[in-house]
Amino acid sequence: MMVIPVINEKNFAEIVKKIDLIEPYSDWVQIDIADGVFTPNLTWNNPDDLLKLKSNISIEMHLMIRNPEDAIENWLKISQIKRAVIHLEGITDLNKIMESGKKYQKEIGLAINPETPWKILKPYLEKINFVQILAVKPGLAGQKFNPEIIDKIKSLRGFKKDVIIEVDGGVSLENARLLKAVGADILNSATYIFESPDIKEAINALENI
Repeated sequence: MMVIPVINEKNFAEIVKKIDLIEPYSDWVQIDIADGVFTPNLTWNNPDDLLKLKSNISIEMHLMIRNPEDAIENWLKISQIKRAVIHLEGITDLNKIMESGKKYQKEIGLAINPETPWKILKPYLEKINFVQILAVKPGLAGQKFNPEIIDKIKSLRGFKKDVIIEVDGGVSLENARLLKAVGADILNSATYIFESPDIKEAINALENI
């Protein structure tokens, strides 16, 4: 199982600290960007800060923002950012986003909220690189996993066997086995990893479910 630790912070200094904690054990990190409009909270959101990052880790940006097509190029132009996740509920022009991804040779994933039916993804599956299913409302870390997404993942996997499915929100060792069983390829985890007394072991446990 591929595991991507998630960082959700209000300032860049805390992001750097957490990257330092996980980099020995993970090649990837997801950084959450919340705009306070699409989400109830506001996080750090200055892409230029990443130019100062002294790390070789690959970055996945989770843009929990309204109208991501207006901002995505500012993120994708950063070399360490390898992929971006944008929300179907927040976009107005997916073609513009995909053009930016192609321009910078970055992967684009499409996320849906827990209450959004998976079938709404059907018209987009051939255009995007992967899907992210949220098990919590976008925004705050530490929310409780919504088990209703299990059936959503199972149905999506049944509809398209080769779709890459990433799951974000409340992921722990307890529910990771269920997620793997129904077809998840990638697990995003914040609280379970960073609140663990042993970050290395927490990541290893998820990877080896």
